[in-house]
Amino acid sequence: MKKLLKPILLLSLFLGCLQLSHATEPKGNVSVTLKVPDPGWKVHIASMHVKEGKLLVICRASHGAGVHASMITEVTAKARVKKGLAALPREVYLIGRSWNWGDGYTAITEKDLPKIIEASEQVYSAPSEKAPQPEDFIGLTLEKAKTLAEQHKIEYRITMVDGQPRPATTDYRPHRYNFEVEKGKISRVIKG
Repeated sequence: MKKLLKPILLLSLFLGCLQLSHATEPKGNVSVTLKVPDPGWKVHIASMHVKEGKLLVICRASHGAGVHASMITEVTAKARVKKGLAALPREVYLIGRSWNWGDGYTAITEKDLPKIIEASEQVYSAPSEKAPQPEDFIGLTLEKAKTLAEQHKIEYRITMVDGQPRPATTDYRPHRYNFEVEKGKISRVIKG
């Protein structure tokens, strides 16, 4: 029995390492550098899709508030995907461009996007930059509301469930969301 135990342990260890290395595939950087008319422009990678052996990189351009001197400037957007995907040939698409020059990408509108990504597999989506507002939680299940709040680092507590108040401190915290729950769903959110 002891003679069999050692080879079995070694085989188990080898298979465990093999699974671990496959599950933790390293990520690769995807970087897009574009020329913009002035330093007020920002570009970010909104999503990436694989279609016909190519990585489709969908970027969004937006202009910040204020006055900026007209000066051609380079901006860079970065994101990470699985290493094998980052090595694919790329097609870069830009939404929100208002200038009439530039190369290395194709300018598109929101209407063009569905046709471009049709029959593709989405492999990256930019994290939401906008934090959810109290009204965004109304109608969500309690579990979904908790997950959403934790993703955006929003402090929350449950103050009422099915009309029954829950114990709560009386301290005021202007950024905290107080959830009221009815039948497992958020029915009201009060900040404080």
